[in-house]
Amino acid sequence: GPTLISKLETADTAPLQSVDGFALPVQLVNRPTPDFRGFNGIVMRAPVMTGDKVRVSPSGATSNVKHIWLAGAELKEAAPGLSVTLELEDEIGISRGDIISAARHPVEASDQFEADIVWMSHQAGYSGRSYSLKLAGQNVTATLTSLKYQVDVNTGQQLASTSVNLNEITRVTLNTQRPICFDDYGTTPQLGAFILIDNQTNETVAAGIIRFALRRATNIHRQQADIDKKARRALSGHTSKVFW
Repeated sequence: GPTLISKLETADTAPLQSVDGFALPVQLVNRPTPDFRGFNGIVMRAPVMTGDKVRVSPSGATSNVKHIWLAGAELKEAAPGLSVTLELEDEIGISRGDIISAARHPVEASDQFEADIVWMSHQAGYSGRSYSLKLAGQNVTATLTSLKYQVDVNTGQQLASTSVNLNEITRVTLNTQRPICFDDYGTTPQLGAFILIDNQTNETVAAGIIRFALRRATNIHRQQADIDKKARRALSGHTSKVFW
């Protein structure tokens, strides 16, 4: 119920933080004519302005905002909460579920998370089971890798748990079939909250919030390159390595 959802949102969550850079999850690729290609979505985190340098996640492609459209009118700036269409300067591959964000503050992408969920089904959940996860236009198969502990809603005590039942709040680890784009719940709630759906019954079995990615590297983001690994190695004369 609403009380449990409120506890889930507030437990262990810092106050919302301000961010110097917008984010826009793409809900629709708008192409009414061959000469126009826009990306519809709701502006989040901060205003977006014409000329802003952007990065697309998860591809890592970069461009600049060419035009901002709202109901046929062109804007110079769009505030958070507005549903707009962005037109970019470059022709790059973007599809529903991708996130366009300010290049100076791109969103993260990962396939392993620690999260809190509130169970909403009479059918219990167990570690190892897979569900459909939906977050900001993204739909991907997710597995409950482990149930770390149940949270007592009255005392906040952490209790051992082998299953998750109706109205229980549980700290879990999740593994998704492919990396998904997200943001810290304390920064952008819309990019940190998700639902889990039973693939057999289409029942929404849980609502949850991402605490953090288990593969954490917030200062590293994918870069789009025109030269592939094979060509780069041939040009450099040696194989590529990463020193961490």
